[in-house]
Amino acid sequence: MAKLGVITDGISTDFEHALKVMSNNGLNQAELQYLWDKEVGDMSKSEIDKAGELLKNYNMEVSCISRHNFAGIGVHEVSIGDSTYNHHLEKLKECIDMAQTFGSPLVRIMSFRKEMVLFGEHGAEKWNVSDGAWNKLVELLTPVVQLAKESDIMLVVETGNNAMITSCYLG
Repeated sequence: MAKLGVITDGISTDFEHALKVMSNNGLNQAELQYLWDKEVGDMSKSEIDKAGELLKNYNMEVSCISRHNFAGIGVHEVSIGDSTYNHHLEKLKECIDMAQTFGSPLVRIMSFRKEMVLFGEHGAEKWNVSDGAWNKLVELLTPVVQLAKESDIMLVVETGNNAMITSCYLG
């Protein structure tokens, strides 16, 4: 039988209200992104504990922890070990911990920002997407994938026209 769910803040950021609506409509898979106006990865232990109690009370499973890790950052604007990268990596670790707490095998990440400039000169060429952007993306994601592997978590990579990974089509 299919399992059906929703991103809870698509219903409401009032987490209990979202769970009530889900329960009343036969949904039992909660994807967590924003709870009580806080993004996952920014929640305190007591808030996570409260969320866990509500999930249990409404007989919900957590399908995925979905934070906007690595969203909106150009691959040429960040390096492994700099403060921006480390901040996103730390928030990813918090999301992985939350996923493990709730028994979810999935954590969503974003695939940085795709540079839209395909050509240029006099400075514009540094934004050219063919100028090593894909190799830089692979470099930036290598520690992320290693962390997920060590944590026994599967990463879900959001696709989009504004992201470095625009499709999940593999051929």
